[in-house]
Amino acid sequence: MNKPEIPENPVISGLKRLVADVTRATDPALAGLSNTVCGVTELLGFPSHGVCYRGIPVATLIQRWQFEDVTSLLLHEDRISPEELADWGAALRETSAADLPAAELFSLIPPGSRPCDLLPLCISLIRLFDSDPVTQSADDGLRAVQRLLGMLPDLLERAIDGRSPPACGLDDLRMSYAAKVLHTLRTEETLPTPEEEWAMNALLICQCLPRMRGACFVARVVSSSPAAAIHAAAAAYCAQLQNDPFQWCSELLLRMQSPEEAEQWWKSRGSRSMPFGFTSHVPDDRVQIIADACNRLLGSADRIRAAAVSARFEKLLQTEHQLPTLDWVSARLMILLGIPPERQSLAIGIARLTGWAAQAVEQNKTGVSLVPALRYASEFPDVQEAT
Repeated sequence: MNKPEIPENPVISGLKRLVADVTRATDPALAGLSNTVCGVTELLGFPSHGVCYRGIPVATLIQRWQFEDVTSLLLHEDRISPEELADWGAALRETSAADLPAAELFSLIPPGSRPCDLLPLCISLIRLFDSDPVTQSADDGLRAVQRLLGMLPDLLERAIDGRSPPACGLDDLRMSYAAKVLHTLRTEETLPTPEEEWAMNALLICQCLPRMRGACFVARVVSSSPAAAIHAAAAAYCAQLQNDPFQWCSELLLRMQSPEEAEQWWKSRGSRSMPFGFTSHVPDDRVQIIADACNRLLGSADRIRAAAVSARFEKLLQTEHQLPTLDWVSARLMILLGIPPERQSLAIGIARLTGWAAQAVEQNKTGVSLVPALRYASEFPDVQEAT
């Protein structure tokens, strides 16, 4: 008579699974791409004296340049003349999407749709209705990016609020790109003040070129066309924000009525960490630049309260060796600028379009493909068994 099978001890089963997981994780073929270097970039650098874009300190760019000038710097490998730089910025400011036949389409957007999801939609429409011919030349690719960036604020204004922007007038020509984007994203009709325009310009410049992230990698993979790379990266960016961290952070700061309430909320979490906006790594100089911009906007009681709540969180997290990230201070700044929480990730996406395009241009010039190989289980039964 066969003996009944004795169930395996759960502890032994758990140890076997642990050994299998460790063995599988150390297999080079299954280790993923997290530690793989895909190239060398000249766009972004971290020398001892601060953060640089193409060798120029970001602090210098913010003090002397507009965001539209920085887009030219990042997209052109060779420095262009002051006259060409002025022409690039003027074209970016003057380009309008007033003639795009998109009003009927926007009327079909369901109420409550995420503003962030409008970013890839508007990019698709601009590329679809762009009247200029598309060629394979590098110059035409950059001009397509220029037209896309120029049309985007107008089209987003129509998509968000249902308003058809008027033809480009004198006030529009005088507005910087940063002021135009801020005016589009806010719910109020008043034009940004000079201090708000400066702060928005600083935000766009600081956020336009982050360290390597998923959307940056997508832009480099789809690098044959800068406009196509922007489209793909924007879709990847929005897909990663299903639980919008910028909206969560801003709503948290706005909900707290005092620093004491913020501290009570933090202590009630016990051992749980802050889910967004802090890191154990020393942040780069852009964090302090945006923090200083916040301090220049403390002109009302509501702004002072929001700044005090944020400062209390930062002090509490510092005792646990956690420091604010660029995204955290950016959310702080967008609150002070009056950008609604649900539109803040859209502002960050607009800023990063230029960086994604620059990543694509740089990658395309290397001629190196970033499509990795994949091991198929049907060809390697041992992998199929391990998984």
